[in-house]
Amino acid sequence: MYVTPNNWGDRKTKSEIQQILNEYYDIDLRSQAGILTATAKRKNVKWSNKTSLSISFIVYSSNQVNADIRTSGGSLNVQNIEGEVTGRTSGGSITVKIFQRI
Repeated sequence: MYVTPNNWGDRKTKSEIQQILNEYYDIDLRSQAGILTATAKRKNVKWSNKTSLSISFIVYSSNQVNADIRTSGGSLNVQNIEGEVTGRTSGGSITVKIFQRI
């Protein structure tokens, strides 16, 4: 998981970012019955540019995997998966790269 301030002009320390994550976001990272879940949601608090964060997940797995990936505005990037991939975003780009085995 990568976290940066959403407002690039606003410099924050790691401890400030951690405090914002704890107070304003619900993070769910778990693996259960072969299903990986990685979720970041804002808590039901008033939105503020000072508490807005950009949260990204990078997942490494075997090539033999199915993926259902969703985002509420960020981009999706999938590489070298041989299974079924479903993706949905309400504002970001979708990039899929498939590499052939030689």
